Amino acid sequence: MEELNKLRTENECLKEKINSLEKELQDYRVAVFGILNPIQNSINELLVEVVPKEKLFKKTT
Repeated sequence: MEELNKLRTENECLKEKINSLEKELQDYRVAVFGILNPIQNSINELLVEVVPKEKLFKKTT
């Protein structure tokens, strides 16, 4: 019985650690998106300036 309680406690600790890591991962995802989104917007703006819209949105068949 003592071993079972020990395993349950360990299991709860591991669940808390996983939750903490998932939150940390989500924070990193938000940070990366916050960095990449403005870069992507800048690239899109540059493409619009450099490439005529007709060619940019032209269907290739």
